[in-house]
Amino acid sequence: MSETSSGFTIGDVTFDSVDYAEYPDELHFWRGPRRPAADIDETPEGHHVRFDAAGEICQFFIHNARVLLDHDGAIHVTLPPNGPTTVLDRETLETLLVDPAPERWGLTRSERVRWRLAPFRDLARRLSPSAAVSPRPSSPRRPRPPASRSVRRP
Repeated sequence: MSETSSGFTIGDVTFDSVDYAEYPDELHFWRGPRRPAADIDETPEGHHVRFDAAGEICQFFIHNARVLLDHDGAIHVTLPPNGPTTVLDRETLETLLVDPAPERWGLTRSERVRWRLAPFRDLARRLSPSAAVSPRPSSPRRPRPPASRSVRRP
């Protein structure tokens, strides 16, 4: 990975910006303006690559970045399609592993789930507007059976 005047380069791909979120321990690389992803793929190392509607890489995510860096001392990345494997060393990544938004730490569990799943809900709505998530239809309640009464015999 190298830092250039126009961004960060991993393999043959240059990213315009890099963000780090400490709570989920994710390093996010963005290419071009932030836009929704049309497709998601996984690298051989288990990182996620998102593609825009034109098939170009628009986002790249390294999950458990600090854990991988602490365990292995470097992070290996192979960007599709069949790009070269790039080794991201501790010296290069340490400056990027700073969370600019520590207020995210105060989110409740349900807020974190909504925050993380929002892109997938939006993608589902765009791909199939007729199958958009709708509220669950209410079902008529069945009357509860009467409680059984036991009779005690002397």
